[in-house]
Amino acid sequence: PFGFADEDPAQALGISASEFRLARYNPRLGEYDFYPTSLAATQLRPGFGYWVQASSAKPIKLRGADILTVDNYAVDLQQGWNQIGNPFSIGIYLGSMQVLANNQVLDLDTAIAQGYLRGTLFRWDLNRREYVYSSDPEFLVQPMEGFWIKALKDVTLLMPSAQIIGAIRSRATPAQSADGWRLQLSATAGELRDSQNFLGASATGSDGFRAREDVEEPPGFSPYLNVRFVHEDWGSAGRDFAQDIRSPVNGTAAWNVEVDTDVPNEEVTLTWPNVQEIPRSLRLTLTDLETNHSVYLRARESYRFRADSRGTARRFLLTANSDPGAALRILNLRQL
Repeated sequence: PFGFADEDPAQALGISASEFRLARYNPRLGEYDFYPTSLAATQLRPGFGYWVQASSAKPIKLRGADILTVDNYAVDLQQGWNQIGNPFSIGIYLGSMQVLANNQVLDLDTAIAQGYLRGTLFRWDLNRREYVYSSDPEFLVQPMEGFWIKALKDVTLLMPSAQIIGAIRSRATPAQSADGWRLQLSATAGELRDSQNFLGASATGSDGFRAREDVEEPPGFSPYLNVRFVHEDWGSAGRDFAQDIRSPVNGTAAWNVEVDTDVPNEEVTLTWPNVQEIPRSLRLTLTDLETNHSVYLRARESYRFRADSRGTARRFLLTANSDPGAALRILNLRQL
């Protein structure tokens, strides 16, 4: 949350340029700009987010830093994924932000409904070493952290200072459907983790894309482990999703799943920790499309496989069957 007299990261942070790596995502190119070879990665500015990796633990000694005193701060978003940050010294609510588009100032809900941007923020949890996300209007966007947000068009994000955001407390957060269910699909590989992946169904869900229910994955950064629900048929809505909520299952529903890591030959473990919370009327099966091996999720706690040495994604099919007779089926019975 600082403006710097000298925006060069090494000067602003008081660290030698050889002691850290810094990157900023370029939405136009769909790739990262790196310090010090790219202009976008050589300017530390309030309202922007960055990846920073130090060679070892380093104290930060800010130089020429000034805290903003304005009531509103504007950040231009380009179409695609953008790294942003809270430009102020205390937290602000996600729902307090506004969007300037076509010379109109829109509240966040209206901007989402009119297709200007997605309403979910992602942040990197350093302790868990994975992305976590929220679309709750009362999610507190803390200073000193970076966040991902996806713009569907070039717009300007308006962030108000804490002194003018009190009204957000009175806004209602959309309630989760009482008849819905969400299955968590988690993966671990060594120290890497990706647990914030959910598939399911609810009365507000849809078999097509629905912005409130279906959450896209932001870009990663090496080393990574990634679980995603894949939609080749959703076009501009996106391909890779961390959450995919369908309409209520009547018969069989299927989710295409991909899991990949850039750590070659690593053992990857898939788990579904909340399967006991899913309605017993549903039969849940995971099929490894490379080996054609299937597991019944209520009978197994995990599934392991070895990551490809070339970094190729492993593909799975997860099916939910609402056939009442499916739960009574007995597998692998042997005569003794």
